Amino acid sequence: MTADLRPAELADELASAIPPGTHLDAVGGAEDVTVVGVGARPDGVLVRFRWMSYPHVLGFVLPTDGAYGRVDTAAQWAVDARILLLEELGTGLVALGRRERHDDVIELSHPSWPHDRRFHVSGLGPGRARRHFADAARDGFDVTTPRSRRRQGSLLSWQRAFANTTAGPMLGHATASRVDDVTGRLDQCQVVAGAPATVALALCALAVHTASWHGLRRVVTDLDDPVLELLGFTSRGGTRVVETTFLAMGAWGGAGPSGLSPRDPGLLASRDGHR
Repeated sequence: MTADLRPAELADELASAIPPGTHLDAVGGAEDVTVVGVGARPDGVLVRFRWMSYPHVLGFVLPTDGAYGRVDTAAQWAVDARILLLEELGTGLVALGRRERHDDVIELSHPSWPHDRRFHVSGLGPGRARRHFADAARDGFDVTTPRSRRRQGSLLSWQRAFANTTAGPMLGHATASRVDDVTGRLDQCQVVAGAPATVALALCALAVHTASWHGLRRVVTDLDDPVLELLGFTSRGGTRVVETTFLAMGAWGGAGPSGLSPRDPGLLASRDGHR
């Protein structure tokens, strides 16, 4: 709880602590967050910020209640608020958060995408990805596309999914590359037979979000998979496209446009071909 402190007072204190232009480290000391501004809202304190090279301004409303226990001063609240902001951003808010546009800001709120604890997904850049292609190929995965994109210099990220079991076998991978200064491509998503649809969903989601963090405004793909509808892809002239505002993403708590629900463990994905 917070002693009787008004949002305007809290906003002023936080704005003094992290004025516009402040760089913050949310993931691995990368200074990936740049503060744009801080302002009071009836429901809390809005922090506007840039994330890596993402082309849109993002926002997150910090509650006026103390995040980690009672605070009695605006200065104490500001310390906790900064920690909470970095904790939220460092644990996936940008990729998983619900999104709404307010004026020129895309505001994030707590994730509504259910977390499937049967597997985990992580992404590698071109340099680190190169060292793991051979392992994936030995496991039967087709790494021709990420290898080719890396040689061409267009590879943005290579995502892999692993089962949360002893030895954690690889369940799938996805490839994202750059087409031009504003467009990325989801080149490939391949998963093992019998994997739940959430694997393909998580791989594709991380791939397109990572592409957007390189400054791209849209991602295109020739893949055909129901999970793409949940990610907001629409057909344009035979190619599927998603704008990286990601405002068209589906509601993870229920079925998407095609009836696919990421909560359903019975939905199977195919390993053969690109998905």
